Amino acid sequence: MNRRIASVLAGAWLALPLLAQAAPDSMRTIPAGMARIGSENGRADERPAFTVPVDAFELDRTPVTVAAFGGVVGRRGYRSAAERLGSGAVMTFGTGQWQLVSGADWRRPLGPSGAPAPHDHPVTQVSWDDAQAYCAAQSKRLPTEIEYEYAARLGAPEVGAHAFGANLEQGGRYRANVWTGVFPVINTA
Repeated sequence: MNRRIASVLAGAWLALPLLAQAAPDSMRTIPAGMARIGSENGRADERPAFTVPVDAFELDRTPVTVAAFGGVVGRRGYRSAAERLGSGAVMTFGTGQWQLVSGADWRRPLGPSGAPAPHDHPVTQVSWDDAQAYCAAQSKRLPTEIEYEYAARLGAPEVGAHAFGANLEQGGRYRANVWTGVFPVINTA
């Protein structure tokens, strides 16, 4: 069973067989344990919380970058779903509506008139099938939802609304990506 996990897609995580040897430097071993999923204090669709065992697995230390995705799919001649369809979904700031933009793909996430995706940024405009192809090219797999949640919490017990605790802000700085201002009209930060 595949136990090594790589990460792809702006924060989504991806995996390969856990071998008796140490994890490569690019990966981190997530130890076996009990994952608490959901929250008694969260939204209705997050309740009730439950606990489930998780086997050890290896997870990429960082999200998959544009350069890494391009290197793997480029060697195989793979075309992403957005490339095959000729468009990708882009949010229109000011309305918060998503629209299909011709030519938007992982290389140019906002379309041909937008800036190219920086090579060292997490890859976006990648479908589930694209992520599967990326993983398969490296003998990896996508994580299960429970593995993802377990790794995101690093096995910590429920500590509040966020993996890092109840406070979104600490020392005057946000501890997560947030939209400040009137969504989706203006982001003041």
